[in-house]
Amino acid sequence: FAASPNVRNLSELDLYWSGDLGDDGLTALADGAANLPHLRELRLWGCNVTDKGVKALAGSPLAPGLTALDLRG
Repeated sequence: FAASPNVRNLSELDLYWSGDLGDDGLTALADGAANLPHLRELRLWGCNVTDKGVKALAGSPLAPGLTALDLRG
């Protein structure tokens, strides 16, 4: 998803209750951060993300640009 050229202009991404996303999905999203330069709001409520996925996101180029991050549930 993040590697698609069609997502470059996204400023918000809402993945509420995407339970299958998990740590692997968040890591893949973080790995594709260069393709999401305008992403400012990321909502991951109910996505089964643990510390592992959050650490991958925090260590990616995506993290500094985020102004809102929802990890509830």
